[in-house]
Amino acid sequence: MQSMDEKMSVGCDDMELYLHHFDESSKKALVLNVGGIRHETYKATLKKIPATRLSRLTEALANYDPVLNEYFFDRHPGVFGQILNYYRTGKLHYPTDVCGPLFEEELEFWGLDSNQVEPCCWMTYTQHRDTQETLAVLDRLDLDTEKPSDEEIARKFGMEDDYLNGTLSCWQRLKPKLWSLSDEPYSSNAAKVIGVMSVFFICVSILSFCLKTHPNMRVPMIRNITETCSLVCVRTQNLFCDCLGVLRKKM
Repeated sequence: MQSMDEKMSVGCDDMELYLHHFDESSKKALVLNVGGIRHETYKATLKKIPATRLSRLTEALANYDPVLNEYFFDRHPGVFGQILNYYRTGKLHYPTDVCGPLFEEELEFWGLDSNQVEPCCWMTYTQHRDTQETLAVLDRLDLDTEKPSDEEIARKFGMEDDYLNGTLSCWQRLKPKLWSLSDEPYSSNAAKVIGVMSVFFICVSILSFCLKTHPNMRVPMIRNITETCSLVCVRTQNLFCDCLGVLRKKM
C-alpha cells in the first residue's frame, strides 16, 4: 500500500500536469471564420468574458471544421471585429457603419450585454431606440383618413345607446357634423373650406399684428378739447396770477 506522502506526491504531480495542460490549452490559437473573414486569437482571450458563445467553443460543435481547423459562423463580419476587440481590450465600441438593431442582434447571438457599450458610443448607439419609440407613437395615432361609420361616431360621443335604440335627438345628430367641420378638415368639402378660411384669418391676424408695430403704419391721434369758462373765472385767474407776480418781485 502507498503511504500518505506518496499519495500526496502523486496528487501534486497530477495537479501540476493539469495546470500545465490548461496553460498550454489557453495559449492555443483559434481560427474563427465569420462571414468569410478569418480571425485568429487565443483561447485564453475568449475566456475573459465567461458565459458567452465564444467562451464555450469546443471541437465537438457543429461549427468546427476539422479539415480547415477553424470555427465557422455565418454572421456579420464587420460587427464581429468590434466584438472580438471587446474580448481583447474589455471595451465594447459601436460601429457606425451598421444600424442599431443589427448590432443588437449580433450581440444577442454572441451572448453579450448591449449595456456594456462604451459611453463614447452610447448616444450614437441609442439613437435607433428613440427613433423606434417615435415611430411607435405615430403608429398609435389615429391617422386613418377613412370616414368612420355612424356607430363609431356615436360611440365616440357617448351616444351609442341612443343610436342603437334609435332615440337620437336633433342636437345629437348635429353635434358630430359640427365636430367634423371644425376638427376633420378632410371629412367633406365644406370642412376643407372652413379649414382654409381658418388658416387665412390666422395668417391675416399675424400679419396685422406685425404691421402695426412698424412706425410708418401708425396713425397719430389728435384730440382737441374745447372748454367754456365765464368772464368772472377769467378775471379771478388773472388777478391771482398778478398777485403772485407782485409777491415774487417783492421777495
